[in-house]
Amino acid sequence: MSAHKHWDFSNVDLILAALKSTVASNPQLALIESEKVIFDKNAILDPRRKVVVISGGGAGHEPLHAGFVGDNLLSAAVAGNMFASPSTKQILSAIVTIADLTKSHGLPAKQFLIVVKNYTGDVLHFGLALERAKSLGHVAEMVIVEDDVSVGKANGGLVGRRALAGTALAHKVAGGLAAQGEDLKTVVAAVEKFIGSLVTIGASLDHCSLPGRKLTKEEEEEEEKTNKLPLDQCEIGMGIHNETGVKRIKIPHISKLVEELLQYLLSQDDADRSYVKFNDSDKSVLLINNLGGTSNVELFAIAEIVLEQLSSIYKIIPVRTYIGNFVTSINGNGFSITLTNLDVAGDEENFILDQLDKPSNCIGWNSGIQWPSKTQAIPSTLKHPTTDVSSTTTAVKSHLKISSSITSNILKSAITRVRQLEPKVTNYDIIAGDGDCGETLLAGANAISKALDDPTSTLATHLDDPVAVIFELANLLEDSMGGTSGGLYSIFMSSLAKSLKQESQSQSSLTIATFAAALSGALESLFKYTRARAGDKTLIDTLQPFVEALSNTSDLQEARNVAIRSAKATKKLDAKFGRASYVSKDELKKSYATGGAKSGAAEDLEAEDDEEGVPDPGAIGLAAIIDGGVKGFF
Repeated sequence: MSAHKHWDFSNVDLILAALKSTVASNPQLALIESEKVIFDKNAILDPRRKVVVISGGGAGHEPLHAGFVGDNLLSAAVAGNMFASPSTKQILSAIVTIADLTKSHGLPAKQFLIVVKNYTGDVLHFGLALERAKSLGHVAEMVIVEDDVSVGKANGGLVGRRALAGTALAHKVAGGLAAQGEDLKTVVAAVEKFIGSLVTIGASLDHCSLPGRKLTKEEEEEEEKTNKLPLDQCEIGMGIHNETGVKRIKIPHISKLVEELLQYLLSQDDADRSYVKFNDSDKSVLLINNLGGTSNVELFAIAEIVLEQLSSIYKIIPVRTYIGNFVTSINGNGFSITLTNLDVAGDEENFILDQLDKPSNCIGWNSGIQWPSKTQAIPSTLKHPTTDVSSTTTAVKSHLKISSSITSNILKSAITRVRQLEPKVTNYDIIAGDGDCGETLLAGANAISKALDDPTSTLATHLDDPVAVIFELANLLEDSMGGTSGGLYSIFMSSLAKSLKQESQSQSSLTIATFAAALSGALESLFKYTRARAGDKTLIDTLQPFVEALSNTSDLQEARNVAIRSAKATKKLDAKFGRASYVSKDELKKSYATGGAKSGAAEDLEAEDDEEGVPDPGAIGLAAIIDGGVKGFF
């Protein structure tokens, strides 16, 4: 049986309940219940403040992010589901509500800084919210935190470093600078330079377990075999979402473990992981972070061992030391060590250190709550956003026309194809990812199907306008899919609607050439938010060849064939993005079993797989959509 147990939270919205109690602990905070947004009433109504700092991400890392909303820290935080990015709608609700409240109190418009962890889903959803906020006239920028040294430069490649406990320090610097009235440009420059001075490494005795997840006896036994560490082993470099670490070793004496972890952080001999250079004369800050399941007495003992070895081996004496729960992994039985070199951050005048020293009344920082005698006249609970952001994303209409029956056939055929291939896509993702890719695609297909069946829906009433249809599809996919793929699909479809409207200004009916040009424009826009390209084993391996083939040939059937061939060819590629990028090729081959090959055309998605490898589930899922859509067109 699993070593982890959780309390029974059935029929309880665990995340919302935690947010409500966070607000109850500090009268300075307010909550938008429907969007799971916490914000600081004093911060957003401070007339001296130019910048509002917003962060967020999946739940499970508490006190990150909601626990850092307060004085000299975050102005607002947006909570997603467990280990899942919040939706663009949630994030945009935070921005719009804060802007509305600022305006209603007669204050100048605020600028917005989004601080996001370097995980694909977070970058995509916060990026899309940022672009939509800009389109509504708000001034906003985004910085991305990455501090993990366990993923070396060669393996990290285009993905970059993961974000770990250094995120908390980045929040503190951003929040302090914003609180003292700095402008957006100044805050962004300082925070980006500070992030470049961060290094973090973690170790854990076991993977965390998700509360509320019900497993059968067979599933529990399988999880024990595949995910749980043996009792005599620990894992170095494990991510905060149970991502595979660098290596598993027999549990050493804690002094030996700390010595090895510090080598990852400080050794200049390993060029692959030498991200920040530390000299003994540099000002450094140390953070010892609990992943959630380490006792306080052990954590503080670990901190003392780290401090001793920093001094004796590296002649480094941190000017500040923080110890506690900052960025957890639910109940992860481990810890992480973060160091920042303030000299690398350009802190000659203690500009950065002053921000770390500022007191905060949030529950996640080393400071007690300061109960004010008077709070701003904003209710502690807002049932809904002050503005329904759905109204800002209503259908964009155009004069371009297409037969409603053709549009309906295309969508229904694509939906059918997704439903047919969902089990195969899910199986691929169980092997190479977290198993939700097929279900996510199916959720999007079902949402579109439901809208088609509702004659009053925006989609059903605009089937003759391809621009309106595509824009509404972006909204439906964003609301229903979630995850990384949901963000990618929504950004691409939003960009496609905009691009198609621009490309067709002098036309009244849609042509293949116009559609191909619009696809190229949308792909270019998507590339602003993902580093993935063809060859990286993602859904881009289907999308990019399809777009390029259609642009070159104006032949839908040929482009469809290219997309399917490209999707199936991903089985020969090494994953460079997503959870599969942290799993070795050998491990994938061990996990993959097939009943043998079946002859069939390369363009046949139903053909069984051979033993060469696992295709990317996202690429296969998109190929199914294209396959069904093209068949529906003809």
